[in-house]
Amino acid sequence: MRRGWTSKAAGTTDRAEPPLTTSDTTAYATVRWRTLKGVNAIRIGLHVANFTWPGGPEHLGDTFGAIAERAEGAGFDSLWVMDHFFQIPNVGPVDTDMLEAWSALAFAAGRTKRITLGTLVTGVTYRYPGILVKTATTLDVLSGGRTYFGIGAAWNEVEHHGLEGPAAGRALRAAGGGAADRAADVGGRGQAG
Repeated sequence: MRRGWTSKAAGTTDRAEPPLTTSDTTAYATVRWRTLKGVNAIRIGLHVANFTWPGGPEHLGDTFGAIAERAEGAGFDSLWVMDHFFQIPNVGPVDTDMLEAWSALAFAAGRTKRITLGTLVTGVTYRYPGILVKTATTLDVLSGGRTYFGIGAAWNEVEHHGLEGPAAGRALRAAGGGAADRAADVGGRGQAG
């Protein structure tokens, strides 16, 4: 048994493995089709969208690591996390626990051997493109080629305003956002836009 877990179902302080259920982890299975040697096969992936679990932030690493290990042990083909810096409204309050996606995947890679890892999806405006590509390819190399690189528009305006990072300035200017003047310049000069 893993140290630091309280069995929620038993209502006691007995130690137990962290749950791997939709209701307790807000983990969603994703399905993708793959044709292998002319045979259609279904591969099931696990999407972890919520990082607020019993035991609080001090047990977040143990819980996430256990979920990755158990997903691999259960035969899941892939493990996915969202690339959000703040929780999205349909999952929970904005101030709940949220891990940075690429760091979380690197952590999961260190705890697993086979399961493929990816983001659903990486926001194109959150990071400098060169750093993002280097981050993803580093994870792919160190994990033995187990990384998916999905990229999307980064729709969450709250994150753009909250982060005020290098690419957020361009996105806010293009969208006519009110915080564009406070966002950092895309050119990386460290000046307000």
